[in-house]
Amino acid sequence: MRIGYLGPEGTFTHGAVRTLRPDDEHLATTTQGEAFDGLDEGRFDALVLPLDNSVHGPVLPTWDALLSSRDAVIVDDTQVAVTFDAFATDPSAEHRTIVSHPHALAQVSRFVQRLGLPVRTATSTAEACRSVAPDEIAVGAPIAGEMYGLTRVESGIEDMVGAATQFGLIARPGSEVVPRSSSTPTLRVLAVVPQDNVPGALLRVIEPIHAQRLNLVNVVTKRVAQSDSEVVFLLFVDGVEDEGQGQALVEAVAGSGAVAVELGRLQGQVRHVRDVARELPRRLRRGPAGAATA
Repeated sequence: MRIGYLGPEGTFTHGAVRTLRPDDEHLATTTQGEAFDGLDEGRFDALVLPLDNSVHGPVLPTWDALLSSRDAVIVDDTQVAVTFDAFATDPSAEHRTIVSHPHALAQVSRFVQRLGLPVRTATSTAEACRSVAPDEIAVGAPIAGEMYGLTRVESGIEDMVGAATQFGLIARPGSEVVPRSSSTPTLRVLAVVPQDNVPGALLRVIEPIHAQRLNLVNVVTKRVAQSDSEVVFLLFVDGVEDEGQGQALVEAVAGSGAVAVELGRLQGQVRHVRDVARELPRRLRRGPAGAATA
């Protein structure tokens, strides 16, 4: 099958597509929108795209493109550890610059500060590794060194150890694309637009979730384009045991007076791949008397 993914080769998404569909043809795209256009037009049989990150949350460009697609749904998922390595064409050379995607450079800030070198930005971590000059150090996914024949200078240079990104396998209903596991995914993602954006609208939408004793693990709110009042809620609901319960959930949410569709099924929430110390945001840390701590 032809699987579109957010390229180029050597990105974390490329690693995910090799995990989810190792025996298929992998075709890189430049944006999520381009990927979904290819799925709708039949150029791709399925897509692999990033969905959620254990530190930064949902990858909104993917969800926006999924909402704009004709009828695509998530049928499988996998997690990839977000770890960065430093690469060079010649480790013994005098390196004058560090090159990578701006997001990656932000996630390896301690490494950059330790070396004390200026940075050059690239369109992706893979492009940084592909175009790295002899006097540069490239920061990218571990897979990139293999793809571009580079020498690893240092491993695991990310600031946040244990972070992970969840990637989804996305296809159209009725396709021959099937998940790797035969177990029933327990987490469903619903897109819901309340009939009226009035006080209590969200409460009415999520009441059926509570009534079915399911676990609402995340809510993402998005404004409807060119509307001053309408919103879309993305509801991440865990604990759905079978197809019948999933269908009943969609019908119950729609029965509250909302438009509701299922966007896909996941094995669970994205989670850190290593144990990390719990750390609340500074403004939410409270002392014994309820005062914010320093």
